[in-house]
Amino acid sequence: MKTSKYQLDIELYPSISKKNFEESEFIQNLDPNLKIVTLIGPPGEGKTWILNNIIFILEEQKTGHHAQYTSQSRSRQYPGMKLYICQHYLFAEFENLDYSQDNQINQDMRDLMLYFTKISMCVIYVHHSIRLTKGFEDMAQKIQQQFRKEQSVFIEILNKWNGDRIQSYKDLENYEGLFQVTFQLKSLNFRNSQVVQDNNLKQFLSQVNYLVSYIFGLKFNNESTSEAVFQGISNFNTKITQDLNLSCVINTEQNQLEEFNSENEYDVNGPLLGNKNVQPNQNKIWGLLNIIFLLIIYFLPNISQDGDINE
Repeated sequence: MKTSKYQLDIELYPSISKKNFEESEFIQNLDPNLKIVTLIGPPGEGKTWILNNIIFILEEQKTGHHAQYTSQSRSRQYPGMKLYICQHYLFAEFENLDYSQDNQINQDMRDLMLYFTKISMCVIYVHHSIRLTKGFEDMAQKIQQQFRKEQSVFIEILNKWNGDRIQSYKDLENYEGLFQVTFQLKSLNFRNSQVVQDNNLKQFLSQVNYLVSYIFGLKFNNESTSEAVFQGISNFNTKITQDLNLSCVINTEQNQLEEFNSENEYDVNGPLLGNKNVQPNQNKIWGLLNIIFLLIIYFLPNISQDGDINE
């Protein structure tokens, strides 16, 4: 089953956008009973990269084919969401959301995020290091209060983990019991803009596989339904239309599924699982050097002979 990817964007055309939202392919393709997984965290912490690899594993387990799914975050004026439908899972990734900003659009998007944490089977918080900001404290308290009533699980991912325990919130007294489990993903090494195939990469992929297995074993959240997803986005759309004259559009984005070649180095611009079209940069450099060397060998004797004639 091919993964479908959608992008929720906020735009300035309410009348057109409202129709687009209600009749979007995303709404039409929602499974009545979903297993919703929500990814949150500060911008640039690696949410998209990690989610790409989760989807890769799900695709591989379903089809048996080694393929990759490429997607990258992009800069935007307003906060937004990536929405992935993969098998019976709906992955919602919140982008460009600033927890500390109190302007109306960030408040409305935080409300939508908290709504998704309520209807999700699990919520994954991705971060590099502890940020004791007011925005995170407020968000963590609200999520913790929700999880006491619901069946959801709060997962912490320490991306670019360097072995320092202080990186984890679970070791802080104020956040004791906030996360049910923590996954520590090693910091990856790069060479020529590509990820090096070393023990850090093996540890990273091993932890992502363990994460997928952990998600498989979680209980279904009774509130995870297509109707709940539609209602949450619809309420958000109505609110930003009334308050800010904005509206949300859900656009379909094309997948990029390709065969996986384990002999190639991992491309830093895509997910960490290789790309058959990406050859190591050093091969191109060596090829260019060989051409220059052959040109020197060819022209050097001619240059020497011309010098002898002139003398």
